[in-house]
Amino acid sequence: MTPPSLPAPFAQMEEIALVAHDAGGAEILSALALQHAEYAWRICAHGPAAAVFARKMKFHPFTLEAAMHGAQGLLCGTGWHSDLEWRAMQAAQQAGMPSAAFLDHWVNYRQRFTREGQTVWPSQIWVGDDDAHRLAQAMLQAEGAQQVALSLYPNPYFAEIRAQFARLKSQAPQAFADSPHLLFVSEPLAALAEREYGDPRHWGYTELEALDYLIEKLPANSHVVIRPHPSEAADKFDAYLKHPKLHIHVDSATPLYVQIAAARTVYGCNSMALVVALLAEKPVVCCIPPGGKGRVLPHREIGLLQSD
Repeated sequence: MTPPSLPAPFAQMEEIALVAHDAGGAEILSALALQHAEYAWRICAHGPAAAVFARKMKFHPFTLEAAMHGAQGLLCGTGWHSDLEWRAMQAAQQAGMPSAAFLDHWVNYRQRFTREGQTVWPSQIWVGDDDAHRLAQAMLQAEGAQQVALSLYPNPYFAEIRAQFARLKSQAPQAFADSPHLLFVSEPLAALAEREYGDPRHWGYTELEALDYLIEKLPANSHVVIRPHPSEAADKFDAYLKHPKLHIHVDSATPLYVQIAAARTVYGCNSMALVVALLAEKPVVCCIPPGGKGRVLPHREIGLLQSD
């Protein structure tokens, strides 16, 4: 299937700077770059994004300055864990270069464009679904940023994931059979809340408290796979490996879609991985503990552990 053309003026460009730091944005941008090999992508990938791009394609890594130099436009993610994309948007703005930021989630949109009180808007914001479009439109109106063009572009990562699930199901149908394994997808909520608000429990819970709440609800001898976020330390969950009543192990190496396919149910808080699990038609449950601020993913198919 031919992928849709990029929004103007990017469709008419030849060389585009592609900048990402966090894994979520990198998954989308790398999938888009693979769909559109006709462009000369000048890729600047730092942090978890570098591993995503390296896993999916061969590319020449650019520094931010080198990626921007000679590019006709900028396409970037909107990661929280660095200011890389923010600096790229600022540089594009100063150079009068068209820029687009692809939102990879459904929460905290305004904060993604602000660093230390300074907001920098790209020329365009791209979103991958109707929910994100509605939320981004409301955010731009609230911020008085109607000069930013908003485009709905089908999420290329979702297309990639659907193809992977279909291929796995045809090649290894047993992977989708009933499994005793439960999957918990983590995200560094405490670190993010500490950085943004000075309080690791700003939302009334942390990722470890959510995991504890899930474990508390599970029957003895349950099998649980913990998938750390790409930015989390490898030993973060070591204390859970010797749980007296559950079989718990940590796996950050197996591809996400394979882990989801092998899981009976997928648990988490507000991770993009929960939405990916919906694409595999798996039961998905939000395990934000009582007292925690409510889930923010807009997908009605996601259940709530508190209601069980």
